Amino acid sequence: IDAILINGKKQYDVSTSFLPNENNITFKYITSSHLHDGNIVYEYRLKGLNDNWLTVNYSQNTINYHGLSPGNYTFEIKAYNGDEIASLPAAYSFTINSPWYATWWFRLLAGLAIASFLILRYRSMKRTIALERDVNIARINAIKAQMNPHFVFNALNSVQDLILLKDTRNSNIYLGKFAELMRHTLDYSQKDMISLTKELETASLYLDLEKLRFGDEFNYYINTSLDDNKLDELDIPSLLLQPYLENALKHGLLHASGKKELHINIEKSEDSLLLDIIDNGIGRKKSAEINSRRNKTHESFALKANEKRLRLIRESIGREIYLDISDVEPTGTKVSFKLKL
Repeated sequence: IDAILINGKKQYDVSTSFLPNENNITFKYITSSHLHDGNIVYEYRLKGLNDNWLTVNYSQNTINYHGLSPGNYTFEIKAYNGDEIASLPAAYSFTINSPWYATWWFRLLAGLAIASFLILRYRSMKRTIALERDVNIARINAIKAQMNPHFVFNALNSVQDLILLKDTRNSNIYLGKFAELMRHTLDYSQKDMISLTKELETASLYLDLEKLRFGDEFNYYINTSLDDNKLDELDIPSLLLQPYLENALKHGLLHASGKKELHINIEKSEDSLLLDIIDNGIGRKKSAEINSRRNKTHESFALKANEKRLRLIRESIGREIYLDISDVEPTGTKVSFKLKL
């Protein structure tokens, strides 16, 4: 072998390892003969590409290989004279290396990366499915919380009293409100968020029905500086207020003497919506004492369901919602919500 050309350039050093793009190789060869030049032929092969021997005549002194794939090769060539006497083969072994993206270490790293991604993806999907399941359960619990059987029983009893008193007008009004409240409950409990307008409409329906039970000694007030358009633009978790309104009436105002008042205050800061429910009831301490005497140590189902739903909504929509319950002086309770806009 007289010379080796890589991509058309002669190799002056005896290199046996080439880059992936150094894959066009030319071999030049000669043989010493003075008697049989016209009868000499060459046989050659490139092991790793083709193990079969190929033949060329004496006048051809170059063999070209173009676009060789990565791998290990051995080029062999020998000469035959007219008497079928062969020379010893001249041989040259070399390697064309794989590109970095085809090396075993890269494939291993890529495989590990893909496996890690699939594991993380699977865990994310599994958590998403679990979260959706929990949200659906919370929705069902929200329906149960809104349709408190004690409230339904009290509301229908109050309507029945009106009917017995032959107060047809008011009984029709309150039956209509009761039906509207049930429709809102079933509709909105299927949604995570509703407009503030719809939430206040539902709260008003509920408080109107409770006012029928309490009579003129109970009044409620919705206080806000926001106009109707702004109330309609702002979204909050559906049926957020009702369980806390029920709690204020059942545990605070029910046992209070004199005028009973409940205020819903709505304000908007630069980046938050502030909602307060304030009652002038007996407060949390006295309410706990009454429940203790009655062996009512369990927490309100509606409040527990709503707190769990708030946590799930925070996780599912990534929106910050804060809840704080505090005492009001001289007596009463304040429930405060802060929703990041």
